[in-house]
Amino acid sequence: MAETLFDGNIRLELRDASDVPIAQLISKNLKEFGNAAGTENTDPQKMPKVKKGEDRGRIIMGQDDKLVVLMKLDTEATEAASGNAIVRKYRIPVTQRNIKTGVVFENTLGASDFTQKITSAASKVHATDEWVMVDQYKVPAQVQLQLGHRLQDVRIDSAMNIYISYVA
Repeated sequence: MAETLFDGNIRLELRDASDVPIAQLISKNLKEFGNAAGTENTDPQKMPKVKKGEDRGRIIMGQDDKLVVLMKLDTEATEAASGNAIVRKYRIPVTQRNIKTGVVFENTLGASDFTQKITSAASKVHATDEWVMVDQYKVPAQVQLQLGHRLQDVRIDSAMNIYISYVA
């Protein structure tokens, strides 16, 4: 059984605690991340960049808001066997601010920070042309979150990668 990359678009969306969409943060084709089946792109200089927004252009997520990963396939995908997990590898740069202390720091969210919402099953067909929730990250208490970094070497520190595959 071979690992196959999903082919389609990915969207990062801000939702409130009640799952009401607030803003679309990023929408890209999965090919833009430069991944190959079975091999995640590990070179930050070749990844799309997410620079921290400034002034009125920034979107800040607050306590209990959700950063949601959605996927819409261009090509139908059928899984081969049950028990095969969908492989998800993320590198999502964020800036966090502790509301109580005011401490601001850059962080990079990985797949383990998210709650997986997409399921895997034998002969499961992942249809095209509909947005499906893959993962969600809930902003913790007393924290504000903003997409992107503003570190000195933006070429590397603000690099984003999303890798999602399945076994065909």
